[in-house]
Amino acid sequence: MTMKKTLSLAKFICNETRKLSKERREFFLLWLTDHADIEKLYEDPQMEKNLNNWFYSLSINKALKEYKLIIAEIRWCAEVPIKTLRRIASAERLDNRRSLDE
Repeated sequence: MTMKKTLSLAKFICNETRKLSKERREFFLLWLTDHADIEKLYEDPQMEKNLNNWFYSLSINKALKEYKLIIAEIRWCAEVPIKTLRRIASAERLDNRRSLDE
């Protein structure tokens, strides 16, 4: 069994995510979990491991595109007014409840 090296992509994303406030980080992690179709990423060591495995599963071109998208999403989460973020999160929770009722 070969050990996968931790990619600097995963490490950088984890470091940038830690800089977000708790509320913004939770919003981002929910998006990332859904986007990358990976387990919830609330524990730092697990987050880096899951991201690392996910990046290894992608082609190089796809991994770079995803990395750029994720960094852009982190920046967006950091810069968007908190009221806007809360409104989006509230609407998403409502949509999730509706889909459970269907």
